[in-house]
Formats: sequence, C-alpha cells, structure tokens
Amino acid sequence: MPVSLKIRNPVWEDRDEVGRVSHRSHSISYRDFAPQGFAESQDPAEHAQFWGEFLSDESRRGRMWVADREGQIVGFAMTGTLSDDYVFVAEAGQILGEVPIAVLYAIHVEPECLRQGIGRALMSRVLEWMGRNGFETGFLDTHETNHRARQFYEETEWKRAAVALDPDETRVALYRVEVHRSVRPST
Repeated sequence: MPVSLKIRNPVWEDRDEVGRVSHRSHSISYRDFAPQGFAESQDPAEHAQFWGEFLSDESRRGRMWVADREGQIVGFAMTGTLSDDYVFVAEAGQILGEVPIAVLYAIHVEPECLRQGIGRALMSRVLEWMGRNGFETGFLDTHETNHRARQFYEETEWKRAAVALDPDETRVALYRVEVHRSVRPST
C-alpha cells in the first residue's frame, strides 16, 4: 500500500520535528565539505529553536510547508520575498534586475527519505506559491560542493546563475528559476 504524503502548513507543535529534519539533513549535506565533525557537533534543539521562530505569523517573513507522511514530518521548505538581510541580496539584484524576486530559503528532507518524491512535492508547492504571488523569478544559494542539492535543483528547473563567496569565503552556487505565474491568490 502506498504511503500518503501531505504537504501542509506547519503549526507551532511541529518545531521539534522540523528541527530534527533540519539537523539530520545537515548531517548528510555538510558531511562532504564542512570541517570534520561540523554536522555531528550541531545541536538538534538549536535547529528546533531556529525554525520555531518562523512558525508564527508574527515572525514569519516567508512561507513554510512541511511534508507529513502518516503523521511524521519528513521534510520542509521555506520561501519568501527577497529580504535586505539575505546574504546574497546584492547578487540577486545584479543577476535578476528589478523584477519581483522570491528566495527559496530552505528545503530539507530526512536522509532516509531522499529520492522518494518528497523534495519534488515541496518544490512544486514552493514554485506554485511564487507564481500565485506575482513573482517572476526565484533565487537560491547552496554550497558549490553540495553536489546532491545542486543536482536536485537542476532536476527541478533551476539554472545556475553565478558563483559567489559567503561571509566565510566559501564558494556558493547561486541559482535562478523562471516562475510560471498564476492569477489565483495564494492561501
């Protein structure tokens, strides 16, 4: 019997599971290019606290969804309007110009759930939201050596736009996507 996957809005009570997914996702994402022991040294509670800040309407600067499989969160994504505090705001403006820009701030999937369509389902929701909210272009960044993430983005229509250095002088790949606009307002 197929396992049902539901993409839904998160609630405050999801913060620990969202933090767990973030921590576990980082444990594989950063393993190949971060300093030895970096991922293992991270605290799952800190991930829960960080993402919990985005779960209330008062503090949310973007839009977040969770992938819920039979009551367990197995992934999440967050997108929103290009913000002045986004580390690559200048590069986004230089690359994309004066069009409305949405940023994919995060997308994480449980490591044992990779290649099961969860990331694609979340990405579909992200791109749909961008289109419904008048964005013409999406933008994201990922470490240049994060081959797994880069492959996923390229498989989901994102195009590599440039390489930049983050504040730690790490090379970061910048991606863009053309968003198909919709006339219906988002919920």
